[in-house]
Amino acid sequence: MKELKWSLFFLYLFLQVVTVSSGNYMRNISDKKPDVVAVNTREKTSSNYKIIYVDSPEDLKTKEKSNKYVYAVRKIDLNSYPVKEKKELFVNLMMPAIEISRNQILENKSLVKKIIKRGSIKNKEKDKLERLFDNYGIEDKDTKQLLEKMIVPPTSLILSQAALESGWGTSRFFREGNNVFGIWSYDSSDERMKAGETRENGFTAHLKKFSNLKEAVDAYILLISTGSAYESLRKGINRGENSEKLAKYLVKYSELGYSYTERIEKVIRVNDLEKYDI
Repeated sequence: MKELKWSLFFLYLFLQVVTVSSGNYMRNISDKKPDVVAVNTREKTSSNYKIIYVDSPEDLKTKEKSNKYVYAVRKIDLNSYPVKEKKELFVNLMMPAIEISRNQILENKSLVKKIIKRGSIKNKEKDKLERLFDNYGIEDKDTKQLLEKMIVPPTSLILSQAALESGWGTSRFFREGNNVFGIWSYDSSDERMKAGETRENGFTAHLKKFSNLKEAVDAYILLISTGSAYESLRKGINRGENSEKLAKYLVKYSELGYSYTERIEKVIRVNDLEKYDI
């Protein structure tokens, strides 16, 4: 009986994902319970960008185009919109965070390249370089190794994983914690969400909570920049491979293995996501 229940569960997940237009796949957990809360939009200013809180698609119109901004979702229900509109809204939610994150990495890479070319470090650069070594886990302070890990993934690859992991913004974890990539938490001190019931071995899965979508994008990029499982992905990005080719290197991102990479490729291709690549 237990084997039958698991078979039905995985069949459900498969059907949710292959229906790319309305899939709701998380890396290990799926949940598409609608939960709408209507609250007035508020704005918060960060040191580098403005955070715009979103509870409905109408809030996307409040942005000031002259300023840098990112969105923070608060239980917005994209599941209630037609497929095409839902996807457009999701991409609009994600793009500002992706652009700011990519530009920050490019700026940091430019600094590291200057240091390598110069062969010396200026005093005003030391603190920032130390932070980069720490963020990317470069213990021996090797600037060339650091540069190799400072990848800038194609926008289409980021969007495809975000779409697949969050069901195009319909998952509970997206709505309640801005967790758009299914990133787990193993630290009880994290702001996090319980992902499901405690398993037979006593393990309870938790997913991280993020205060806005840029934090989620940063965490995702750092994960694939530093994880040993994604070394081939980093090499492919540094070689300039396109997103469909890069997808095959994500085999260890999900328990579904190569089936997952095929779904990433399909999301990219069916939705023409490479048009967003710079």
